[in-house]
Amino acid sequence: MKYLPGMNFNAIAAIVFTGLLCGCHHESNELAHNHNHAHDSADIIDEGEHNHSPSHIIIEPEQAQKLCIKVSRIEAGEFQEAIPVDGAIDYSPVGQGIASARSGGILTFSPSITLGSQVVAGQAIASISGAGMAGGDVTENARVQVDAAKRELQRLEPLHAEGIVSTRDYNAALQAYETAKAAMGATSSSRGSVVTSPVAGVITSLTASQGQAVNPGDAIATIASSNQVVLRVNVPVRYSSDIASFSDADFRINGTSELLSVSKLNGHRVNASTVIAQNGYIPLYFAISNKTLTPGTYCEVYLHSPQKTETLSLPLSAISEQQGQTFVYVRLDADGYEKRPVSLGRRSADRVEVAGGLHAGDDVVTEGVTFLRLAEASGVRPEGHTH
Repeated sequence: MKYLPGMNFNAIAAIVFTGLLCGCHHESNELAHNHNHAHDSADIIDEGEHNHSPSHIIIEPEQAQKLCIKVSRIEAGEFQEAIPVDGAIDYSPVGQGIASARSGGILTFSPSITLGSQVVAGQAIASISGAGMAGGDVTENARVQVDAAKRELQRLEPLHAEGIVSTRDYNAALQAYETAKAAMGATSSSRGSVVTSPVAGVITSLTASQGQAVNPGDAIATIASSNQVVLRVNVPVRYSSDIASFSDADFRINGTSELLSVSKLNGHRVNASTVIAQNGYIPLYFAISNKTLTPGTYCEVYLHSPQKTETLSLPLSAISEQQGQTFVYVRLDADGYEKRPVSLGRRSADRVEVAGGLHAGDDVVTEGVTFLRLAEASGVRPEGHTH
């Protein structure tokens, strides 16, 4: 391993150690070798004279490769600002269903039915019985009415056929029987009615309790479809004039590093008929068909603004901040680098617009910036290195 011009031994040790962490695997005992710095210097001169300012940072190409220093040429291109906001993954209101009581009585939930349970369409969630209540079991009373109307109809049928009972009386008995069946509804059990799930999904709320007395039509549970979620975004009111332009977004679940895209997940914006601010924010929704996202999780969201063209931009990894100022490191030639102040503009989720300090064609360090900072901080150059 060649000596790194411009650095003392401690700086080199720190850089090599950090280089091991970045994935460039080298034997640490290389540091134990003794080098003739004048000889190294001669090697460099043989390769060509360089006129470097004393403030320039000198790192030989071989060392730059070992330290994972990567350079990219900056060119003007497309850039899309991303506005950072907060958001959360929620259940989608599309496909939600309400399981309701079909009769009045005492509610009993089915085994294993709790908040968060997965259910299929038509699955029994609870049963309702009117036994012991004032007025008795409504379902049982309805069954009794059906049986009585049926027996009366059966009694009149032969009499009507013989002309003993008028057609008007027979039709009245037939209507009474049909009315009794309609009152009984869909219930076929004398033990009460059954509450079933109208859709397949997850039980997101239970609006009644075990043993509670309910009335016909009361909501028992809310079931949300598990096939679709929504990304709810809280947009500050200062961006109200830009709301119409936000058609896509990137987001990162809190606690994770992966950056996801609404459009790449086949999602789309859900347009509201009206825009209403709530506590200084305007809610914006994106529907996403994806089963891997967990409702109730919070996100960092980056809303996309209209795309700009012919814009200089850099990855965020290229930016160095020191004492409130921003810098980048520009490669001047094979082994020379310069620290250069830059002014920045708008940001995306992973890039930033360069408003000043760089020009198209500049070679900028985009990975390994930490090593350039260590080299700059060392401030020591070996004897015999002519720059």
